[in-house]
Amino acid sequence: MNDLLAPVRSPDQERQHILSHPPRLGPRPSLVDRLSLRVGLWLLLRGQRRLNRSADHAEQYRVLANERARAERERGSVGEHLLRHVRA
Repeated sequence: MNDLLAPVRSPDQERQHILSHPPRLGPRPSLVDRLSLRVGLWLLLRGQRRLNRSADHAEQYRVLANERARAERERGSVGEHLLRHVRA
């Protein structure tokens, strides 16, 4: 047999090797540890949502202020335009 060719491996063998669970290195976390991790994660997500809400509020306020400023500029330019035509 020719030994110059590389050995052939099927994709299924590779996938099984990748998807297999690694061996446990230590003892399984206790119920209290898992519960504290869940509570900590919940608190982090809750805080992030609160920050997102305040950022959304600030963004909405900025957009509203920009719209009001634009409307004021438009009213001013229309007023000037009308005054020029009335005086002429």
